[in-house]
Amino acid sequence: MNIQELISYWKVMRKWLWLIGLLVGVTVGSILVISYTAEPVYKATVLFQVTSPPPGEVTLYKEFKSPTLGQQLGQTEADFIQIVQSLDVAWQTIKALGIEMEAESFLKTVTIKQSEGGSPYTKLSVTADNPQLAASLANTLMETALKYFGSLRAKSFTRTREFINQQLEEARSELNKAQNDLIQFQIKNKVSSLDALIGSQQSLIRQLNFERDQALAKGDMELASNYDQIIAKRQRELQELLGLSSEYDDLRAAVDRASTTYYYLLDRETEAKLKENELSNVDFIQVLPAREPSRPLPRLNPKIILLGVIVSLALGIMTAFFLEYLQTAKIAPEEHETSQSPSDPGAHRPDH
Repeated sequence: MNIQELISYWKVMRKWLWLIGLLVGVTVGSILVISYTAEPVYKATVLFQVTSPPPGEVTLYKEFKSPTLGQQLGQTEADFIQIVQSLDVAWQTIKALGIEMEAESFLKTVTIKQSEGGSPYTKLSVTADNPQLAASLANTLMETALKYFGSLRAKSFTRTREFINQQLEEARSELNKAQNDLIQFQIKNKVSSLDALIGSQQSLIRQLNFERDQALAKGDMELASNYDQIIAKRQRELQELLGLSSEYDDLRAAVDRASTTYYYLLDRETEAKLKENELSNVDFIQVLPAREPSRPLPRLNPKIILLGVIVSLALGIMTAFFLEYLQTAKIAPEEHETSQSPSDPGAHRPDH
């Protein structure tokens, strides 16, 4: 590009300077009018920081390569920001406050950026047309996001706990049935502990045998005969008890199995609850709640005005060159027609 081209460009812009200035003036004026006639906007800001790795994400074995602390904190913060900006959390926030607003429209008022000045906190800002609503939206959004984030992290253990609860109900039913069957057996056969009763019966028979032997030693045959009758009766009773032992052992074994399964599942349920509570607790994210803003945002935004000036200036210059092109294209045919007018001796030379 030479000097002549630059001079020609400048002449075009100077010729249409009024149009360029008009576009810039209209644009800036429109921005000013819209800014001063619009409703005041308030912004409330919540500060949050991930202070430590989430529970359950620390590798115990050194031989496996694990992410650094900074990577863990950064990944956790990125995951949490995605939750904050999700439609589900936006809908839950709106529902909690009982306001009429679309989730998409609400998310457009939410901005998240790193604090300036080297601060470790991240800013979550919400704008609204009154200070109370702005603060309520910001704080409720943060509370809802924390709960949702915790529930998602604990979701696998929640499903495990629910599965264990189902199995626990079945195990409880089986234990109750086994215990009831054993109780009915004890009532029917009038025994509490068959093993103890058999042992007691055997001890009694041994004692009766000893007493009979003493009677025989003394030559008291009648007393010895009476002991023989009692011993025979006790032995029949012992045989009956021994006949019940197989069924009794099966019932006792069923109770033991059902009891072992039930208490094992009960321990696993407790463990799952503890792990679920641990993961759903997001106290590793420190939050400084928002306060009601005392004044609205500035009506004039220098960045918007500067952008409007740049865009309108560029549009004005392009329009100026376009209009100049149209004029040039129109003048060229006119000059050509003038050059072919009758005053030109060779314009209408008669044909021979």
